Amino acid sequence: MSILLSVLAAFGLAVALVEKGDRFPVSYIAQPLRRWLTSLYEPIGDLFDCSVCMSFWAAFVVDLLGCILLGTSFLWPLTGFAALGLTWLIYEFLGALKPVDQEEEGI
Repeated sequence: MSILLSVLAAFGLAVALVEKGDRFPVSYIAQPLRRWLTSLYEPIGDLFDCSVCMSFWAAFVVDLLGCILLGTSFLWPLTGFAALGLTWLIYEFLGALKPVDQEEEGI
């Protein structure tokens, strides 16, 4: 059960930070966090442009907090890849639902 909660929490955190990171109220957390992480190591700021990448590392944070605060198992590599896969699957599914512009396809 903790794996499922960790994956879902990581997915939600990744979507909030990447997709809604420039909007109120998420911007109060996402923008300073991005600046701080970029000051530590510049390429890490690119995580805020990729929901799939962010979900992998968000699972690390969620698992670490769950381990410390709730005493759950620390299964990060497993939950990280599960969150990454779930995020990719959902984005691919949403992309398939989007209507295709015939001019883009060259039809």
